Amino acid sequence: MGVKMAIDLELLFPSSLSCNIHVEEKFATDYEVLKQIKGFSGATEKTIRVKTEEIPLKIFVETHSEKIREDGYGQILQFTTVLEMKKIKLPKSAHQKNKAIKAFINELPDGMPIFLRWC
Repeated sequence: MGVKMAIDLELLFPSSLSCNIHVEEKFATDYEVLKQIKGFSGATEKTIRVKTEEIPLKIFVETHSEKIREDGYGQILQFTTVLEMKKIKLPKSAHQKNKAIKAFINELPDGMPIFLRWC
């Protein structure tokens, strides 16, 4: 997997097992948050809390407007689980939007997949 020089990370939440995306949320740019996710350019072994994997072969993620398999950098989409995303620690100075997204994630079932689209 290549390293992304991302400014934004869009989280795609499936509405059903068919992987149709019901909710799309984008973290506000906050390197203290993003560097905790495997694949971000500023992430190191010390900072990574969230492990990710490539989506399986022949799987496409359907958003409201398109079917995708790659992120904005031409890399295969990554996914993780809610349980992994709950490991993110927000700094006290975190953007209000990031606090809201983290609160939303904390209320979801642990095994639910979350697809990551770096853009």
